[in-house]
Amino acid sequence: MGNARLNMKSLKDGHRKAIGLEKPSIESYVVPKKPTERILERYFTPEIVDLLKDVHVHVVKKAWFIMAHSLLDAGAVVLDAGCHDGETTYTMAVLHPDCKFIGLDIDAALIKKANQKFSLPNLSFQVGNIYTDLGEENYDLIINSFFLHEVYSASFYNEKLIQLALEKQYKALRSNGTLLVRDYVNPNPAEYVLIEFTDKIASGDTFETLSEAELLIWFSDHARSKSLNDDVFGGSGFFLEELPPNYPGTRLFRIPAKWANEFILRKNNREKLREELTKEYAFFTETEFRKHLRDLGARVAYSAPHWDEGFIKARYTGAIRLYKEDGTKIGPPATSHMIVAQKVENNASQVLMERRASRAKTGSVFLRTVKDERTGAITDI
Repeated sequence: MGNARLNMKSLKDGHRKAIGLEKPSIESYVVPKKPTERILERYFTPEIVDLLKDVHVHVVKKAWFIMAHSLLDAGAVVLDAGCHDGETTYTMAVLHPDCKFIGLDIDAALIKKANQKFSLPNLSFQVGNIYTDLGEENYDLIINSFFLHEVYSASFYNEKLIQLALEKQYKALRSNGTLLVRDYVNPNPAEYVLIEFTDKIASGDTFETLSEAELLIWFSDHARSKSLNDDVFGGSGFFLEELPPNYPGTRLFRIPAKWANEFILRKNNREKLREELTKEYAFFTETEFRKHLRDLGARVAYSAPHWDEGFIKARYTGAIRLYKEDGTKIGPPATSHMIVAQKVENNASQVLMERRASRAKTGSVFLRTVKDERTGAITDI
């Protein structure tokens, strides 16, 4: 530029910024909000958002989903059985400050960490055994969130111990208390399905690079085994038969419905799949759960499967197809099953409430019932 001099005052703001002369504003030093905070602010008060800002949003969703299946009065005592690291218990306690929450786990190290990390006036963590430390009539709600299948697997697949656990928990409930089970359920044990994959050639010979079809074959050889070379449980693995494909570029297998479900629920986390080879996620059918609870005297108020849309989209849609043996296409397995049982007196009546559409138009959203003149179907809009 020769002797030409740069007139700093004549530079436009955009030019000053481009060459690094613009001073950063105060706002530029503000730490951006975490995704969890942005989501929570839509639904909760600033006090709750502050308490949950370090909790992953999926844990908040899980805690909210669990508690949505119970109606508790202020002062209710809630036991979270098998609370593990205590994060979900803490989140439930934040969302329900008028109830007392107790996280129970047999692992003393986990309870120590939970006590160090989480603190609320309505929250405590205890080392305890569900068979010996629950007492009688101490709780208004007992939660088993993905816990009973851990007990089942750790006890060498002993169904009697699951029945005993439910019995002990039922005795520990107060009158009109609620026992909540969120876990997996078995399809019909005798049922087989067909599972179909896009035929992808493995990119290598290692476990991490197996195609999903080859991973299923590997899983069929090693499931239920304590280690890769030790059949301590009286025979590892399960039946698997490869069939001629329906379409070019696909692979088709005949497999027990239970193990098709277990594989789909595990396949996307290979490290966890290997770590949990000794575990069975599903052990009772829904009918068996209902029977065991009724035998205790419980009233099953609600029982239904649940599908996590994000899970299905990431692990099933576009990757796998399931069929009945006759070729009828079926949908993905439920990602969990919720069962709500109540402790009631013998022959106690049940209160039923009828929902009716309001005729009042007091807000911007209202409910109206319409009837299809052609089919006669009644729909709420």
